[in-house]
This record gives sequence, C-alpha cells and structure tokens, in this order.
Amino acid sequence: LSLAGRCDMVVAADDARLSFPEVPDGIPPTIVLSHYRYVLTPKVLMDLILTGREISATEAIAAGLVTRAVPSDRLEEETRALADHLATMDERTLRTVKRFMSETEGMDPRNAPAHGMALFANEMVDRSLSAGA
Repeated sequence: LSLAGRCDMVVAADDARLSFPEVPDGIPPTIVLSHYRYVLTPKVLMDLILTGREISATEAIAAGLVTRAVPSDRLEEETRALADHLATMDERTLRTVKRFMSETEGMDPRNAPAHGMALFANEMVDRSLSAGA
C-alpha cells in the first residue's frame, strides 16, 4: 500500500491482501503517513498503520486505497488493457489532468474551479499556438 499511494490508479486482484506492515516491524512510517494522512480518515489510517492488519481488495476500494479489483486470473490482462487504453489518450490532456490534481491538493475547494478554468484556458491557447506554428 505504501507504493500504491503514489499511483494514479491501483488495480488489485480480488483475492489480494493489503497492509501497512511498518509499525509491527518496528519502522515508523512517516513518509507513508505524509500521503495517507490526506487520503484516509484518521481512524481508518490509525487502525491500518498501528495494527498492520491485512485488508481485502474490496475493503481497500471502500477506503479509497484501490481503484478496482479484478479476478486474480485476469489481473495481468486487465492492467494491460487499462494501460493500452490510457496510451490512446491525448498526452497533453492527461498531463493537464495530473497537473490539476497535483496543484489543487490541499487548495481551498472554492479556488479549484478558477484554477481549473485557468489551466484549461492556458492549455487551449498553447494548443492553438502549436497548431498555427
């Protein structure tokens, strides 16, 4: 789960067991906490971090740790299909979406729409200038 936290999407096998094993292993997971502090509710985070208990893919989806669960025998096929699909998308659009998500993390939600409009407008101007060049 520590690595998964830095991924845009996480596909897990439906029989996966996921955990944060650091504390039971005597490691204070402060780097992991720096991300998940803003993703999970404090009670869920403390339960998972302090106990190191394993959760199912279904529970991980409910907690917002995993995007989707697929049958374990289809995991490679499903992840490859997802990667292939994303590879067909416009790279500039994907980059702009990721930029928006990054730049609005922690932003006052009232400011996010204006920031989104500015990013969109700048992207459209850049595309227009590139097309005319």
